Amino acid sequence: MPILPGVVRPPALVTEYLGAGSLRAALTRGSDFLRSDMVRIKLALDAARGMEYLHLKRIVHFDLKTGNLLVGFREKSPTCKVADFGLSKQRQQTYVTGGPCVTSLRGTLPWTAPEIIRTPKAVTDKADVYSFGVVMWELWTFREPYDGLNYHALLHQISMSTEPVRPSIPGGCLRFREPAPGWMGLMCRCWDESPDARPPFTCVVSELEVMLATAKAKRRATSA
Repeated sequence: MPILPGVVRPPALVTEYLGAGSLRAALTRGSDFLRSDMVRIKLALDAARGMEYLHLKRIVHFDLKTGNLLVGFREKSPTCKVADFGLSKQRQQTYVTGGPCVTSLRGTLPWTAPEIIRTPKAVTDKADVYSFGVVMWELWTFREPYDGLNYHALLHQISMSTEPVRPSIPGGCLRFREPAPGWMGLMCRCWDESPDARPPFTCVVSELEVMLATAKAKRRATSA
């Protein structure tokens, strides 16, 4: 998100205005522009590119979720930007640095990688990739993860369960078909229980670029 000239007194930053609000709000109200599979792929790709940039700068977001993804329109085309870096930390070598606050629960629980809860001293930037998997699930289902389950119950499940705790994957009905072939596979790899098995955002971006190119080619073929 570009930073515009700021204000000295009181100190403030001026950023680009993204008039559609958060992606979570757009999903909740069922905004018309989200009915297009291609738009949802594009928004996921925008978010992944933003996260790829952060990770290349060795910054871990720690609170990636649709509520922190802002949507605007550029030449009538929806675009998505990563926002809210209040919990971000810089990564040094393998693990995330930051003192005591890194060892406490960070982020918003439904999007929080399980290792942050179970082994908070061994957290890597792959925690953001896990959160992105949940974002992909939201873009697929339009629902909030673990809707109806209170946070205490969810925290207990994640802490005590011997099986991975994830939002339920939609059935095979037409209403819940994948936005693109390979969407579910990428989503599941992003939220894999093992951080090492999760793809880096560079790979996530590449796969989403292929999905978007395929969707565009399909639209051109059907409109010809």
